[in-house]
Amino acid sequence: MSDTGYFESFDRQKLDPTDKDGFKTAMIDFCRSNKMAADALLAGNVEMLGLENLKERFGDNWVKVRGKVHLLTETIIKKVITPHDVYVLANAEQFIVLFGKDDRATAQMKAQQIAKEVNRRLHGAGPDSGFEGVVVKSMIFEVPRDEPEKLTGVKELTETVEEARQKKQDEETEAFEAAKETIRLHYWPITNIRKRLVSMYRAELTIPDGMMPDDGSETGALECAMDIATVQLARSTLEDNPRAKPFLLMPLHMDTITSKQFREAILVELKLLPEWAEKRLLLYVIGIDDDVPQTVLHNNFTYLSPFCAGFVGSFSRQFKRADQLQGAGLIGTACTAGDAKEVTPSLVEELSNFVVNNHGGRNRTFFFGAPDLDTATSARKVHYDYVDGPGVAPALGSFGPVFSVA
Repeated sequence: MSDTGYFESFDRQKLDPTDKDGFKTAMIDFCRSNKMAADALLAGNVEMLGLENLKERFGDNWVKVRGKVHLLTETIIKKVITPHDVYVLANAEQFIVLFGKDDRATAQMKAQQIAKEVNRRLHGAGPDSGFEGVVVKSMIFEVPRDEPEKLTGVKELTETVEEARQKKQDEETEAFEAAKETIRLHYWPITNIRKRLVSMYRAELTIPDGMMPDDGSETGALECAMDIATVQLARSTLEDNPRAKPFLLMPLHMDTITSKQFREAILVELKLLPEWAEKRLLLYVIGIDDDVPQTVLHNNFTYLSPFCAGFVGSFSRQFKRADQLQGAGLIGTACTAGDAKEVTPSLVEELSNFVVNNHGGRNRTFFFGAPDLDTATSARKVHYDYVDGPGVAPALGSFGPVFSVA
């Protein structure tokens, strides 16, 4: 094949929204060549590359630069996709890539590869490095045989994808919504090891066994629903205790914060907190990757910082980059006991390394969920600043007082 033919084959993979007949034909051909079920045309793995964060970052200059951003994104898409795949510029802030032969994990990996490279090309090693200008959303959707009109244009395709995403989100949160009346917050007393004082409580959402999936959700909708419920219950606690002296450590998922849709939903709830909460509320951010860039934390925490006194980040016990995250808004780094049921030499070594690698300056180290007294004692001996869990004190049904520990 000549070079010209090679590039033409890739050009044909870009769907033309203005050519209704051509668009419909290309989509039907794609679906038929990737048919996965007898009663429906399964359009395979759909990855949406959202540019909304870039539009927000560039502001009034977006109109001037979006053409260059589109060209850069298309160039990288073409380098990653295969002749089995197609893509389309759905609107000024969104590309849709349909992977024909890849399994879902591979499709998502390729989409993340595209997004990462676009972000790298745009921001390089400058102060905005790590900024997630292009955000990936995954979806699988079905186009029923009796509704071919959904294949006639990019508008219909986009609506079909969004319908499928909303349907998936509704499915993921259905069990949670059904269990909502039985959900409560419990409060773990956190011991300040040096002062032998409990002046902080970690809120934890408790859900009856068997009512929730073990692996979380694919879209992040379940985690967002849990975070919203946590903020709502925490607001009630704070309003009932206007003179409370302890800090309240409230969990939020990192995926909720980084998704514009979910973050906006959380901000609605945070704005309803009493004004004085910004002095007593700490946000405990869970699900942070150990290799997260400092700018990702800084840019996302900026949205939430007016409503809290600071952030504590949850990382694995192998984390050792706290010094590289200075300026992101973190006042502490935390790890948990995880599945550990008792203290072991390897656990003690991991706990010790976490403190050695992350202690210093204004950063405080937290160990949550110590399962027994021996594990809690080990955490104290390797110089954690704060510890909680069954090995320290049981969770309480209400926000407690400040008290000394013998």
